[in-house]
Amino acid sequence: QSKKSQNQTDKYYIMVDFLDIETSKISLLKPKKNTHGGYFIPIKYEDKDLYVKYPPIVCPFGVSKKIDYNEKNKIIGYYISGSFKKEYENDPYYFKALEL
Repeated sequence: QSKKSQNQTDKYYIMVDFLDIETSKISLLKPKKNTHGGYFIPIKYEDKDLYVKYPPIVCPFGVSKKIDYNEKNKIIGYYISGSFKKEYENDPYYFKALEL
């Protein structure tokens, strides 16, 4: 159920259906230290910020907001913790996650 025709892109970002992700187009940038001593690694897809589309999934903890700072900027990000249904054995998104 690929949706390549619905993928969106502009100068700075690309939005790709999860099933359409090709690992050869992914690049990882240099790790950056956050204000809490941890690191995050920016992910690029075709040299653009990657946004991923999923079908409706269960997010038991909702969407969380994360704020961090670097030398020049306030960085606001969002993240989710998804959950697969019990029938994940038949879920193409589950198998794509295993592939990645």
